[in-house]
Amino acid sequence: MLPTYIKRPDGSVYINPAKRFVKPYWLLTEAIGAAPAPEGVRLAAAATSPPISMPIDSAGHFEAFYSMCERIDSVTGLPVASTPTTAATITLFDPGTSRFLMNQPCHIDTMVSGATSTAAQRPFIWPESYFFNVEDAGRSVVAQFTNLAPAGNPLDIFFTLHGRRFYTKEAPPDVYNKMYEYFGKRERTNVYFLTTDISPVNTTIAAPVTVTNTRITDEADMEVHKITAVSTGAFNFLIRDTSTGRALSNGTVTGSTGVGTAEFPFIFPEPLLLERNHEIQITFTDAQVPAANNTIFFTMTGRRLYYAE
Repeated sequence: MLPTYIKRPDGSVYINPAKRFVKPYWLLTEAIGAAPAPEGVRLAAAATSPPISMPIDSAGHFEAFYSMCERIDSVTGLPVASTPTTAATITLFDPGTSRFLMNQPCHIDTMVSGATSTAAQRPFIWPESYFFNVEDAGRSVVAQFTNLAPAGNPLDIFFTLHGRRFYTKEAPPDVYNKMYEYFGKRERTNVYFLTTDISPVNTTIAAPVTVTNTRITDEADMEVHKITAVSTGAFNFLIRDTSTGRALSNGTVTGSTGVGTAEFPFIFPEPLLLERNHEIQITFTDAQVPAANNTIFFTMTGRRLYYAE
């Protein structure tokens, strides 16, 4: 957040002129599939939407900080509860840089708040923003959704990013230059959502333990700040660094003490650094009594750092 006041050398204060050119902003999807206003996406059971644009015009740069979503049963008009089989997955892509914001589709409730009417009270706060520079032309975020429900009523999905706009073209030169000192740094890091290479993870009564590897690609390093998950039942997990063989705990961690939801995520006191081409191994164990089949969507949220080696 920009400071509202600036102190002069003599100790007096005045309003920061940049504040006049920075405003909060909601970015919505374009309406798809006859979803009701405001802009939303209507998806039949088990359907995948086309890529949907969230357009950013050239009036001012956009920096996203929060993600929120509401899912409504299009027949009953009621919110849909958060479960692995009644929700959706989401993929976010930035065509301006040809970057995905995740390694593959993530369960929507591991990276957005909003299964209930309390959505805006507890938005999912990104540990790192995502900056869209529109100096030369408009930009967009492209979202794609898959309805995980195998049968039933269509879903109306209302997905929103919240952040701020920088209206630099209207700013005087000194304010413009100060803003661009900030912009140059923001384009070298961005939020990133990392899920397991096999997603969802399915443990069964016959094979209650599933080991899955998660690899960081070679274009950037990553720091993990938050862990969230959605599952059909209780589970335990163990994270291991494959390069050193070192585990991140002295035993298996219960899901209730090691992960959270998008509204109440588990936050590391020290970010977990995953260097490029790094791999971690996660062992999942079903913890239901009695044991049962389990479907687990597991997401680690952090930031990507695009700095030269």
